[in-house]
Amino acid sequence: MDLSFFLVVLLVVAVLAILLVLLSRGRAATEMLDEQLATPPAAEDDPELRAEDTAQMLEADNRNRAKHGEAQISATEADVQVKREEAEAEELPEREAQYAEQLDESLARDNMDPNEAERSVDEGARQAAEERLRSDR
Repeated sequence: MDLSFFLVVLLVVAVLAILLVLLSRGRAATEMLDEQLATPPAAEDDPELRAEDTAQMLEADNRNRAKHGEAQISATEADVQVKREEAEAEELPEREAQYAEQLDESLARDNMDPNEAERSVDEGARQAAEERLRSDR
C-alpha cells in the first residue's frame, strides 16, 4: 500500500508539473501577442518608419533567399515596390468614391419606376449616338 500511494503521489506531481509548464508557455505567448497588439502600427503613418520596416524586411528576405540559394532583391526593386504600394494607397479613396457613386446609381436605377428606367435607357442610347456622331465629324 505504501508503494501504490507513493506512485499515485508521484503521478499527481508529474501531471501538475506538466500543467505548470504548459500554462507558463501559454502565458508567455499571450504576453507576446498582447505586446504586439498594443504597439501601434506607426509605420503606416510615418514614411520614414515604413521605409525602415521595408529595409528590415528586405534584409530578412534576402537572408532567407541566400539560405535557399535564390536571387536576392536589390534596394531599388524594394523602392519600386514601396512606391507602387504608395500609389495604390493613394488611388484607393478615389476608387472607393467611384464604387460608391456606381452603387448609388445602381440603387437609384433599382428603385426607379419602370417607365422612368426605360426613358433613362433611351436617353443614354441617344447620348451615345450623339457622341458617336460628334466623333465621326
